[in-house]
Amino acid sequence: MAMGIPVITWNDSAKELFNYLRTNGVFIIEKTKYFDQIKKIINSKKLIKGSILREAIQKDHSLTRLIKKIKKFF
Repeated sequence: MAMGIPVITWNDSAKELFNYLRTNGVFIIEKTKYFDQIKKIINSKKLIKGSILREAIQKDHSLTRLIKKIKKFF
């Protein structure tokens, strides 16, 4: 994602995790219509903004944030 490579999934758990990135290279598709949806993604020639994804990953998935979550849990 952060390198500009699109992520395509039909995993329902991805909706909760990545829905906010849908317009920036994460494509959550329906399993029953995957062929048509992938074809539509390819034909759209939509540019993936790697810098936006990189910032989101650094902000939301940093080691510092993980440590805080672990400490809070225990």
